[in-house]
Amino acid sequence: MNTSIPIPENSTPATTMEWNRLPKRFVVQSVLATVFKAVFLWFPMLFGVSWIVGWSYSIEIKAMIPFLAWIASGILVLSVVYSIFEVPRRCFALTTLDMTYRYGLFARTEIVIPFSRIQAVASYNSTLGRLFRVSTLQIVQVNDNTKLRGLDFQTVATVREYIALRVFDIAKRHNAQQLESLKDDDQRDETLNNNLHDNTPLALSALVGTVDPSWSRYKCLGFELFGSVVLAVLVVPILLGFGGGVAWELLDLSWNSAAIPFFGILGSLWIALSTLTILYPCLEVPRRGYALRKTDLSMTRGVISKKREVWPLTNIQHVTKSSRFVERKFNFSNLLVYVAGAGTTLYRLEKAEAEKLREQILDRARKYNSDLDNGKNKQHDHKA
Repeated sequence: MNTSIPIPENSTPATTMEWNRLPKRFVVQSVLATVFKAVFLWFPMLFGVSWIVGWSYSIEIKAMIPFLAWIASGILVLSVVYSIFEVPRRCFALTTLDMTYRYGLFARTEIVIPFSRIQAVASYNSTLGRLFRVSTLQIVQVNDNTKLRGLDFQTVATVREYIALRVFDIAKRHNAQQLESLKDDDQRDETLNNNLHDNTPLALSALVGTVDPSWSRYKCLGFELFGSVVLAVLVVPILLGFGGGVAWELLDLSWNSAAIPFFGILGSLWIALSTLTILYPCLEVPRRGYALRKTDLSMTRGVISKKREVWPLTNIQHVTKSSRFVERKFNFSNLLVYVAGAGTTLYRLEKAEAEKLREQILDRARKYNSDLDNGKNKQHDHKA
């Protein structure tokens, strides 16, 4: 027998939602990103594989160049045209209980993400994205991530903080509702149940702006520089030696004066890569930070790709402190924060700082669940 499920009175039809489109400059950024990928990734891979196949089977590579050029140009044109027509169709809408995201050109997809199932939320942007002032919003769920690319800087910051706050608030209200269900009928507050099912559409302009927290910075620059020097002196030469040996055999070089430019290129690569390896911590560590706020743990990091993460305290499952032998010698520890199906790591905090932060996170996480646990214990004692 088929059973029809009635539509709830407080459900929100998609037509009543306020759909927010992506900024038009993201179309340009998407096209440029496609071109860069084609020029620096797809085309080199295509011609590289073709060269290896031609070298292996003694095929004249010059005869294949026109054919390969047509294939590469066709892929690039189709990708650019698809981006031009598909990106303007992307949009999202917010309500008090969920977020809806639409995308696709030929196959249209609409994703509804309930806030009650979100574990964490993050945003990040690349160098090209910062040039066009667009970011990506990443919504972390159990064993799945949803990414909304091309949001404006202010929009992504506002939506990120709103979602994180709603995740925290809904979890607290859910705990309060469970606590009320343990009470007698005449003592229950029925408004809690109504608040949890009131799904009202929201305009983006109605959301409150964000304020950056006061970041706690890391003090591990010296340790990171030490590791970078080790990489530059030991690891980089080994990798270049291996790659150079493969190139030597493929190019069929011999030990004569013609090989001098080859070793000059390897030496230049070693100097460039070593310099970048040592310079990177000097740029990255001062930009790394965390902030333990009333409702969440926020993190920021990155140089080329800058990322902000927000982990609501109500979702935290457990916190682990770990350290390797060398880190212990320098008095550093790593703090691993886990939610359901995901997690994040605060690398190389001072040992005392990591211990203090772990206790603060766990104390606040326990605080939000203690009332529900106490209510269940009282109900169990009452029944007994």
